[in-house]
Order: sequence, then structure tokens, then C-alpha cells
Amino acid sequence: MRKEMTFTDLLVLLLKKFNAILIVAIVAGIVLGGSGIALLVAHYSNAETKAELQEKFEDEQERYWNQLEIERQKLQVIENRKALLDDYAENSIFYSLNSTAVDQYEIVFSVNALNEPDGSSLNAGTQFFYFYPAATNQLVAVYMTSLRRDQVYDEFRKVLGKDLKSEYIDELISVDTVSAPNVLCARVKAGDSATAQALAEALVKSLNQIATDACGAHEFNILSSQALTVSDNTIRDKQNGVLSEQTTLLDQIKSENEVIKNLEKNTPEPEVLSISKLARRLILWGGLGGVLGAGATILIVILAYLFSNRVGSPEDITRRYNLEILGIMPETNPKKYLFGKLIESLEDRAKPASSRKDGIRLAAEGIKLFLSGEKDKPAILLTGSVGADELTSLGADLGDCLPAAAVQTGSDCVVNADTLEKLQSSDFVVLAEKLGTSKLSDIDRQVLKIEKVDRKIIGIILL
Repeated sequence: MRKEMTFTDLLVLLLKKFNAILIVAIVAGIVLGGSGIALLVAHYSNAETKAELQEKFEDEQERYWNQLEIERQKLQVIENRKALLDDYAENSIFYSLNSTAVDQYEIVFSVNALNEPDGSSLNAGTQFFYFYPAATNQLVAVYMTSLRRDQVYDEFRKVLGKDLKSEYIDELISVDTVSAPNVLCARVKAGDSATAQALAEALVKSLNQIATDACGAHEFNILSSQALTVSDNTIRDKQNGVLSEQTTLLDQIKSENEVIKNLEKNTPEPEVLSISKLARRLILWGGLGGVLGAGATILIVILAYLFSNRVGSPEDITRRYNLEILGIMPETNPKKYLFGKLIESLEDRAKPASSRKDGIRLAAEGIKLFLSGEKDKPAILLTGSVGADELTSLGADLGDCLPAAAVQTGSDCVVNADTLEKLQSSDFVVLAEKLGTSKLSDIDRQVLKIEKVDRKIIGIILL
């Protein structure tokens, strides 16, 4: 018959066995941790493993340097773009203009070809546009497509007195046709009206020279010129765009520098057996061994308790036989537990007497209460599976406390014929068993034998 166990019983049992559980967990942890270290050392000592690790290191190193080079190239591209924007913001005249009040100078002029496309010409006084439309169209095209010539840039640089980049000049100038196909307007923006006028005149002069060189002598007339103050939203949009991009690029440069810094800090290294790896293996395997060892020990302790044939506690008697515990003798050398006070607070069981004398007196008083109203000098048999000497000593002490009863002793009535004879001549029975030693199966047989002869068991004394 399996023992019953409550959660409190389980907790108390584990607390009592804590030292054993801890020792087994430590030993298992040491054994498994040591095994893990031994396997790790053997793994790194293997020639095939060394070759694999070297190949892995070389692959990682190649990927690392490729990645680092990619990041550095990305950073270089971003920094180059940032440098271009910084230079633009510092040197571009267009960028520095006030978008709400831009000084602009316009020169309107007309051009006419003096010859047919094949080189022939008409009489003087008849040179009008509609006489030579093809040649004049070619002439106009030269004017409009010559803005990006070095000759134009050089003239501008002379006027400005500095070596301004070509693309910065392109932002300031434009040439468009107006009113008629052979009438053009050259426009130049600058920081002030005088500079705008000087640049516009230099532009028209350069274009005229380029067209003359390309198409020969032709009619060129300045129709009008004027200085204007205009509003140009493209300047404001350009300024906002440059500022926004500069901010974005700064963030990107910072981010890329962090990436490169982290990469440089984490240069691949050959994988070798290190103290940290040994420590991690010891902790991991040792911890696993400790958990497994503790778990196995707990399981064994629980199973051993549930299926134990020994009397482990007074509750084993009361739950199994519904007998009164007349007294519990104090242990000669009681065990001390690490969590003794907690165990005492959790255990809900009868406590041992403070001394053997008190335990016997307590048992005697319990017997007296049971015998109250019974005949004079009833015969009581003190029996059990404990040794004959212990029964004899306990019977003598109990008899001294029960002068109104006849106390006799006898060892296990199941196996001892003398005790069985005494049982038949007795009125009542008191059992004496020893905690941790007496077997439940032996008590089962004794109780069954006593019930067969129809004798009443007063209770049990636990030694």
C-alpha cells in the first residue's frame, strides 16, 4: 500500500533531504562540467577541427575586409558629396542671392544672316530676316547653344576676378528668343546691379564673337537693356535643398563612422580554445548536471518515501491504522536540519516528549483514560516488532505508572508463539514501534492477528 503525501509533506521531505540533494547536484555538476571541458579540449585538439577552424577564419577575414572596404567607399562617396555641397554653399553666387530681391540685367538684341546658307548674298539694303531664314535660324542656334563655352566662362572670370567653377556660372546666365525668332534676350543674375550689367555685356560680347567665328559676319543690333530686381523662388528652393542635404549627409557620415569603428574594433580572430570558452562550457554543462542531479535525487527521494515500507512519521500510523499515538519517545541523537525552524513550522504532527520519563507518563495517562470504567486489574499486552530488550524495559517503566493494570510484554505476536499465547489471555493491546526502523508490513500482520483474536488495540507508542 502506497503512502499518502500532501504538498506540505513533500516540502518538508525535500527540506529534510536538502543537504543530500545539494551534494548530489554539486557532484553531478562537477562530473558533467568536467566531461564538457574534456570534450571541448578534445574537439579543439583534433587536426581536422583545426583545419576547419583555419578555413573558417580565412573566410571570415575575407568577408570582413570586403565589408570594411565597402563601408569606407560608402563613407568616401558621402564625404565627397558633402565637400561639393560645402564648396557650393561657400562659392556659388546663385546660392548667396536673396531670393526676394535678385539683381538681374537683361540685354535684348537681334541677329540676321547676311548670306544664304550656300554663301551667296543679295544686294545691299535687302538684308532682312525673311530673305535668309535658314541661315538666320542657324545663327540663332549658335547664340543659344554657346552659353557653355570656355570663352564665355573666361570672360566671366575676368569680370568677377576669381576662378569660379563653370557650373556656378551656368546658374547665373540664360539666353532665350523673344517676340521674333531672330530676337534674343540675354539675362544675368548677380549680387549687385553693376556686376550683373558687366556680366551681361561680357556674355553678349562672347556670344557675338563665337557666332562670328562660327557663321561669319552677320547683323547684330542691341535693341534694349535694363537692370531689374526680381523674385526667384528657385534660389530659395535651392538653399533649402542644400541645407537639408547637408544635414542628412552629416548624419550619414556619423553613422558610417560608427559602423567602421565597430568593424575595426571587431576584427576577426582565429577561433582558439580560451579560458572564457572553458568557463562557459563548465557553467553550462555544470549547471545542466546540477539540475539533472537535483531532479533525479528529488524524484528518488519522493519515490522512496511513497513506496517505503518503514514507519517514517506518526502520520503514517494515524492515516493507515487510525490508531491513537499514546506517546513519542525522544530521539537519543536527533538529526539537525539546515532549515530546522522552517520544518518545525510546516510540520503538523505530534511532537516527541521532552524526556523518556515524560513520554512513558504521557502514554500511561492515555491508557488510563481508555481504561476508565473497565474492570479492575485488566491485562495489557505490550508488543511490537522492536527488540525484546526494548519491550521489556518499556513494559517495566509503563507498569510502574499503571499499578491498576497488569502489563506484560512480548515480541512480535505473528512470529512468537509465547506472545500469541499472552495475546489470548490479555484484555487489551498496546503496540510499540520504532520510527524509521519498524516495517509497515510487520505492523499490518500484527494488527490483523490482533483483530482475529478480537482484542482491542488501545494505541501505539513510538520509540
